Amino acid sequence: MAGVLLACFLNVLFVGNIFESAAGTKNPVCNVIDGMPELPIGQTILGFTFAYLSYIIIVHKLLSTNTATFVIFPILIIADLVWNYTNKCAPVVALFSSLALGSVFGILWGVIIDRVDPELQFFNGIGNKEICKRPTATKYKCTIDPAKKDETKKN
Repeated sequence: MAGVLLACFLNVLFVGNIFESAAGTKNPVCNVIDGMPELPIGQTILGFTFAYLSYIIIVHKLLSTNTATFVIFPILIIADLVWNYTNKCAPVVALFSSLALGSVFGILWGVIIDRVDPELQFFNGIGNKEICKRPTATKYKCTIDPAKKDETKKN
């Protein structure tokens, strides 16, 4: 959480100062929440999250169990780009700058977490042993000791 907040702060500092001249021409749909900066923060968050998860998945060779990440996130990123472009919420250069900043910082954050304390990672190296499998049918054979059988009849 700290990483994505820091990435958003960097986006406001760098991308906000570069593209502040286009702030007055936005569609009201772009400013649904009052007080939010008029920047494509969504691109920063999606780029950071996708890059961070991708780094961990690739480094720890978890691609086979996380293919949905590589399908869903590009769809979300493209959908957000199209929505922002269609509604004229931000210039295309600002959209791609925010995406690039979030992605680069996501990879950097993944490297930092991986080196400092791997236990803080979202995926901490789940192996095949920890993956649940469907149980198979098992047969049990019970035998009763004849001496104990007689004791239970007396009680």
